[in-house]
Amino acid sequence: MNKTHSHDSAYSTSTTTIPDVWEEIPCVQYGYPEDKGPKRAPRLQTIFEPIPDDAETASPVYKLTRDQYERQQQLDSGYQVDGDYTSIATELQDEAEADDNVLYPVHIESDEYHEEGPATLIEWFHEFTEDYLGVPFHACTLYFSGRRSIHVHVPRFVSGEDQREQLREMAETFRTEKGLG
Repeated sequence: MNKTHSHDSAYSTSTTTIPDVWEEIPCVQYGYPEDKGPKRAPRLQTIFEPIPDDAETASPVYKLTRDQYERQQQLDSGYQVDGDYTSIATELQDEAEADDNVLYPVHIESDEYHEEGPATLIEWFHEFTEDYLGVPFHACTLYFSGRRSIHVHVPRFVSGEDQREQLREMAETFRTEKGLG
């Protein structure tokens, strides 16, 4: 992540100018180390705002309506919510999920590192991304978890639960065809 602002920017009351014609505003929630304040920011930020310095994680992309975005912007803090929610971010995330207005990043992984070895895993990932997802493997980013798996971040998103389920089914088909455990 390209980080340019401090963690305090998660609490900023400044707004980003969003074109009036946009009906959906793409936003994310950042996560922080436990020793750096709240684990998750109480507000969602647009994807156009700088990533806070201390952010370690980012949520899926939530497509907020203009009304949802403006409702959040009117609060002095992200914690001024009624009902069962502890922050406006959680409330808006639930609303976006209920409306299937979420873009989920595509990532794949395998915990077979010690059983199969990295070369075999990379071969499987290469085949799955190119043959099943239609994404050039060289466009993906690979990470070793440090323990027992390799993670592949694919530069694509799926939208809503139907597409997430389709992705799971493709992965299961791949596993079955390859005779993988």
